[in-house]
This record gives sequence, C-alpha cells and structure tokens, in this order.
Amino acid sequence: MFTIEKEVAVKQVTADGIAVGTTTLKVSLTYTIERIELEGENGIAFYTVTSGADTEGVRNYIPFTYSGAGDPLSEAEAALKLT
Repeated sequence: MFTIEKEVAVKQVTADGIAVGTTTLKVSLTYTIERIELEGENGIAFYTVTSGADTEGVRNYIPFTYSGAGDPLSEAEAALKLT
C-alpha cells in the first residue's frame, strides 16, 4: 500500500449545472494491491484506489512485467506509480 498526492483538474459548476471554468485540487490517493497473478514474466496487479473518507474506492488492474527475481509486489507497485 502506498499514498501519493496528485493535482487533478475539476470543472467548476454553478448550482444550476452550468460549467463556469476549471480549477485544480490536491488529493491524496491510497493505492492498495489486493491480488497479483503471475504467469512467467507477465503479471497483473488488481488494486483499489481510495481518497479521504471514501472507504469503498475504485477497483482496477494493471499489467506489469515481473523480473522473475525479488518481490513481485514491489515491482507491481513501481508499475502502478507510473500511471
């Protein structure tokens, strides 16, 4: 599990739904790798991303190449940090 801060662009919208511009917000995102599947050097990391009070988060996956030596979790996290 690791946490990073990102700046994201968000649309500013009036109460009646009219877009009036964009602004940026800093958000902290926590990535948790739930499961890793390996077939030789080909790996898939299944992960969840949460932010703040959002405890359910968003689930996704990322393919990565495993070196065959060392910890596949650290290699999956390194690939995830590049996204």
